[in-house]
Amino acid sequence: MGLMDFWKKLVKAYKDSQIWNKIETSEDLKQAYKDSYEKPVALLTCATMHFRSDYMMGDFEKQARRMDLSRVKFYKLNYTGNSNLKQELSEDLGVMIEAATFLLFRDGQVIFKRHEELVDMERLMKKLFEE
Repeated sequence: MGLMDFWKKLVKAYKDSQIWNKIETSEDLKQAYKDSYEKPVALLTCATMHFRSDYMMGDFEKQARRMDLSRVKFYKLNYTGNSNLKQELSEDLGVMIEAATFLLFRDGQVIFKRHEELVDMERLMKKLFEE
């Protein structure tokens, strides 16, 4: 790996860190719910070393970098080692959570859910903000 490759990876990691708010505790999860009353929250659940999670995460990040990040708050929950958070999320929102699940919620309610499917974020956001 050359210096330019290293630099590109570093810049990508920085940009990705600007997109995501990580959910690592119950307090983080409560903050995501609270944020959903101010603007829609997009949440991707994933698991470490899960192919579909990695694939969806990459696609999601690519799309998010092209979006107006001020209109939606992005969260990521890697529940490898945090199965209690997965359970808590599932119970709070009344939806089954599996690896590579994308949720969009507003006012504490799930308004869109996909499991192991790519999501056209631009189209979804247009529809969301037309309402």
